[in-house]
Amino acid sequence: MKATQLYRKHNGENSVTPLSHRAKLTVEFLQQNVPNFIEPSVWPPNSPEINPVDYAVWGALQQDVYRVPIVGLEDLKDRVRTCWPSLDQQLINKAIDQWRPRLKTVVEVHGGHIEQLFT
Repeated sequence: MKATQLYRKHNGENSVTPLSHRAKLTVEFLQQNVPNFIEPSVWPPNSPEINPVDYAVWGALQQDVYRVPIVGLEDLKDRVRTCWPSLDQQLINKAIDQWRPRLKTVVEVHGGHIEQLFT
């Protein structure tokens, strides 16, 4: 499966939307293409302090997307689609590398807040 196959047409329109990160095809793709892929069954519940996209990626994406004022919803969608592929891979790698230490810290503080420990 190619990465481009992880998208589907929305209601027959020309726009595409990403499939869920837990969707069967997405998980199969990740199992085959991502070394040390962690299965969804052991993913922690939603928490911005232990979700790499929340604690690192969205902020960087937001800076790029809003560099110039947005003119409507379609402009916003276009900017996200344009900026997402240009995110710095080192930023993504660093966010992923922080995941296990963050998870361990959450356990150590019995589920308390940890963000101040990783800034």
